[in-house]
Amino acid sequence: MPALEPVLAESSANIYYKFARLPFSEWWQPLGLLGVCLAIAAYVAWMYRKDSVELPRGLAVLLFTLRLLAFLGVLFFFFNLEKRAERKIVKDSRAVLLVDTSQSMGLRDSDSSNVPAAQSRLEQVKQQLASGPLIEKLREKHDVVVSRFDEGDNPVEIAAYPKKITRDEASETEQTQEQRLAGLLAEARWTASIAGVVLGLGLIAGLVYLIAGARPVGGEQTSWALLASMTLLIAAAVIFAVASLRAPEINPLAIVGLAKLQPPEEEQTSPGKKAEEQTPQVDWEAQLAPRGSKSRIDDNLKFVIDRERGGPIAGVVLFSDGRVNPGNDCDLAVQAAQDALIPVFTVGLGSDKLPANVRVVDLEAPERVYPDDTFTLTGYVQAQGTNRTNFTVELLAGDQDGKNETKEDERTIDVGSAGKVEPVKFELKPDVQGIRQFRLRVKPLEGEIDRRDNEKTAKVEVIDRKTKILLIAGGPMRDFLFLRNQLFRDKEVISDVWLQSGKPGISQEANELLFKFPETEDELFAYDTIVAFDPDWEQLDDKQAELLDRWVAEKAGGLIVVAGPVYTPQWSSRRRGDPRIDTIKAMYPVAFYYQGAATL
Repeated sequence: MPALEPVLAESSANIYYKFARLPFSEWWQPLGLLGVCLAIAAYVAWMYRKDSVELPRGLAVLLFTLRLLAFLGVLFFFFNLEKRAERKIVKDSRAVLLVDTSQSMGLRDSDSSNVPAAQSRLEQVKQQLASGPLIEKLREKHDVVVSRFDEGDNPVEIAAYPKKITRDEASETEQTQEQRLAGLLAEARWTASIAGVVLGLGLIAGLVYLIAGARPVGGEQTSWALLASMTLLIAAAVIFAVASLRAPEINPLAIVGLAKLQPPEEEQTSPGKKAEEQTPQVDWEAQLAPRGSKSRIDDNLKFVIDRERGGPIAGVVLFSDGRVNPGNDCDLAVQAAQDALIPVFTVGLGSDKLPANVRVVDLEAPERVYPDDTFTLTGYVQAQGTNRTNFTVELLAGDQDGKNETKEDERTIDVGSAGKVEPVKFELKPDVQGIRQFRLRVKPLEGEIDRRDNEKTAKVEVIDRKTKILLIAGGPMRDFLFLRNQLFRDKEVISDVWLQSGKPGISQEANELLFKFPETEDELFAYDTIVAFDPDWEQLDDKQAELLDRWVAEKAGGLIVVAGPVYTPQWSSRRRGDPRIDTIKAMYPVAFYYQGAATL
């Protein structure tokens, strides 16, 4: 458990000291090092003996001792004494709960003897995880992780529960912590007592210097006492600092007996209380809602196996109805679990028989139709878990909000074998304008539990609008005249004409005669189709060319172009650089030829 790992690790720590530069691999290396050290010490003794010939014997011995200690200190620093601790870290095992949240887990089964019919498969899992004994039982020995999966490749973690700590384990851990602190305090006080002895010797040497130094004669004879006092005082401070650093959790005043031993603030809370504070609060209704349209059991189970491989995994518990839609079979995940020695426990949900259900799979309808034009509505019906094959299907029509419904038609269909999707078609002829909502429903089976899929709706817009067409022609060519006359005679079409070679005062069979290309969005975007016969696009300016491009790209306008021998060779032979002509060329589904292309 994360809250207890530092405590357990510290309680099982084995502390020892070791010189980092002393691991010799050959037998002669320590002897050689000892010889070198003795040679250096002999050289130091010989040099310092010559330097202290004129000094008193006692002072000379003291200086030689201090210098030899300084050499030993440098040698000690060179060997690099390290404090090492061996800790035994215990990680609790993990139990992973995988819950299938595909839409099939939202079904309700009526033939189960021990589960009420009103409870879906996921609701059974929610009840077990929220108030059942499963998680609490697993927490007695393992950390528990709950994840959900559906059509994704990787599961989503929704909750993590730490292992429970019993009273015996908590008290044992607390006792171990107290023993550790008591041991550190005893060691620190023993070191502090040595520092006290050295401090006392230093104070005595200082008093000797003060008493002897007050005499008029012999001041030089007691200078050794001042050196010894300062050296002992510094040594006492260093020893006490080492004692305090070796026990950083203990108050320095507690080492000298001026305060009581208290554990650090973060350790005063009991381990059991820390574990309880880490218990998450999970909204199971929101987290385990049936949301996925598919169920990838193999991919998600294999992901968990690969992630937990080599770790303290106790096992994987899989909650699912066993329906695998996409991906691979579960053989790969099972083989991976066997190779990793990870047990997988499956909890099957739902009945082994399909529930009796009849449903409308889909309802296809056109988005727009015209009055008095016949259109087709196609529905698809499927039945499963029943021997009945004949069903009554009704088609109802209402306004945009589904109100004021009336029955349009009723059919009896034969769906054939179980699970087969059978289409049913209705021919309708609208007589009013506006948005109509059509609802196709099938009468449910007796005892059918989930009746929400017994109907489907679709909206159809009935519009009474004539098609508006703009005819453009560079000259009165024969194809243009034929199409102009045909469209003008059609009562469902509004045709406007822009004859580029015509002058004001001419007559054309058209609803409106234009003498220039539309210049505003309202004028151009009112047209459904533009038919251009050998047009002279050079009569358009940059703004009109950009407007035409937007009409095609944004409004899905239908542009029909007919090449001709008069104007098409003129504007199409232009090279790139004219934004107006480049925009027009981009709307043509061909690559234009010009004289320079042959040279290239």
